[in-house]
Amino acid sequence: MKKLALAALLLVLPFHTALAADLAMRSPAAPIAAVPSWAGFYLGIHGGYGRNDDDFSQTIFSGVAVSGFNSQGWVAGGHAGYNWQFGYVVAGMEGDFSATGIKGVSDPVTGFLTPVVPFIGTVSTDIKYISTVRARLGFAADGLGSSFMLYGTAGAAWERVNETTTRIIPASPIIGGSSSSTTTPTNLFGWVAGAGVEANVLRSNWIARLEYLHYDFGSAHTQVTNIDPGSPALASVDRAGSQTLDVVRAGLSYKFSVDAVGRY
Repeated sequence: MKKLALAALLLVLPFHTALAADLAMRSPAAPIAAVPSWAGFYLGIHGGYGRNDDDFSQTIFSGVAVSGFNSQGWVAGGHAGYNWQFGYVVAGMEGDFSATGIKGVSDPVTGFLTPVVPFIGTVSTDIKYISTVRARLGFAADGLGSSFMLYGTAGAAWERVNETTTRIIPASPIIGGSSSSTTTPTNLFGWVAGAGVEANVLRSNWIARLEYLHYDFGSAHTQVTNIDPGSPALASVDRAGSQTLDVVRAGLSYKFSVDAVGRY
């Protein structure tokens, strides 16, 4: 019996030695790349440039109307949001508030208050604030020493805009000059949609972004038909137009979660 056991051990030993040597020579398995983490709450600031298109027409005196115009200027504010991550898919909600310097004024138009009293009229707009509440859906990727996320976004938007109508009567030998203006503050509500890219800064919790947003606030003016019974030639129709806004902005955020499983 001892001889049989010894013989079996001698037969198995070479195979065991070869298997151990083979396993020792094999390279360790490559580690699985970690999914970049975007989950968690974040706060940030942003700034950029906005342009407003408004193709309305407005009668400022019988027979004289101001046509639409373009406004442009700076945008700056803050944002906050929260992301949930499912593998490489990132979903989230974000709110933002921005002050703006987006202003514009129409080309001046001229008319006559009386056959001998001319006037000059303009309409200007000053967008004071814009704000949004949006959903975001993105795809996270890793490469070039950093983590990136491409995303689309859409939601509800609010705008505070001041519209000013100005009438100027130039001084003449007949009368002294004068001017008057009326400013109407208006809150407009609409929708917003856009897209952007985010990248963490040196694999830290700081996140840089670049994004484009398109706002649509519908009709910003009331469409009115003006009838002058004494002079049908002075009848006019105010066109409501459309109030749209395009914004390109860059931002920097700080994300409070620190890993892919959402620990803080």
